[in-house]
Amino acid sequence: MSETTKKKTIKAGAILGPVIVLVIGILLCIGVSGADILTKIIGIVALLAGLGLLIEGYVTTHSLVFGSGMPASFFIAFGVMCFLTTLPFNLLISLLLIIFGILLLCDGIVVLAVRKNKVVGIIEISLGAIAMTLGFLLYFIADFQKYASLILGIYLIVSGVLSLIKILAYKKA
Repeated sequence: MSETTKKKTIKAGAILGPVIVLVIGILLCIGVSGADILTKIIGIVALLAGLGLLIEGYVTTHSLVFGSGMPASFFIAFGVMCFLTTLPFNLLISLLLIIFGILLLCDGIVVLAVRKNKVVGIIEISLGAIAMTLGFLLYFIADFQKYASLILGIYLIVSGVLSLIKILAYKKA
């Protein structure tokens, strides 16, 4: 595989993730399906993300264990868990937002400190803070839980759009 083909494949793969997130966000907002179906959709996305990380890890490091092995195994285990047990949907959404928010905050701080890319760092820190706040509100306030799928949908739409902008604005793949 030539270097340009490899870059185009990586760029297409990078764009596919935010597009999937955007579509799931829109489905959550318009209320297309119930909580059980949404849990299955989240499970499928987690399985696909885990498999994608395994493939990416193998392509870059020629190993399934090193590099992306641990996050891939987490996503695969989470995806399988979505199919095996009935998870309380509101709890699933709140924990997902809290954990993702923490990861985004940490990554945004690293981007600001190491790469000195202020725009990307500020976007990641902002999205992380919003995700964590929404996750904690969903977890602790019972009245707020009625709007869990709408909140997650709006967050996924905003996150997907900002991720696409970040990917398309920077030419490096």
